[in-house]
Amino acid sequence: MTEEARHELATTDDTDFSSGDAAESLLPRLRAAADVHPLLGELLAALAALEDADKALLMRFDGAETLAIVASAGLAPEHARLLERLPASAHPWADALRAPIAIGDAEIEAAFTPQPLVRAAGVRGLHAVPILSPEGAPLGVIATLFRRPLQLSSRQERVAALYARQVSWILTSVRLREEAARAIDRERERVADAEQRVND
Repeated sequence: MTEEARHELATTDDTDFSSGDAAESLLPRLRAAADVHPLLGELLAALAALEDADKALLMRFDGAETLAIVASAGLAPEHARLLERLPASAHPWADALRAPIAIGDAEIEAAFTPQPLVRAAGVRGLHAVPILSPEGAPLGVIATLFRRPLQLSSRQERVAALYARQVSWILTSVRLREEAARAIDRERERVADAEQRVND
């Protein structure tokens, strides 16, 4: 792991990142937080530590044709900007929306998107796992990036699958909370309109 990634880990709170329990300990805070992005960064830092990766990122699927980065750990801002909006059909992300994938060496994957990420960030290995809703619909991708060619272990597969499930619960919880807030706003507007008509 690079010094950049280690610094990212050092600036998080005192959550124990040495086991998969890190995701469980963050989950109540993520569900209660008004803004989940800083805590998602902590979760990704924990995933990077457990996989011995240099960087980790979360890409959210818009349900149609675009993936966009929503959180990362160890990824420089200029590199994150390369992932602001990607076609969901791009390689290797299209496959990663459906099933876990591993790229041993991105330098020999000519179709890897975006290629500037390979050159600028020194990405060699990539491990990506789909984030699926409880109904099985794709919500996005959680990925770890390595500066060295990757030989994926069964432990890394288990860790990434665990964190993908946690992120799925978080995103689903956030979506339900947003839907509930919109429903409350609509009801308040309806009540206010009814009161206005009575006063008129």
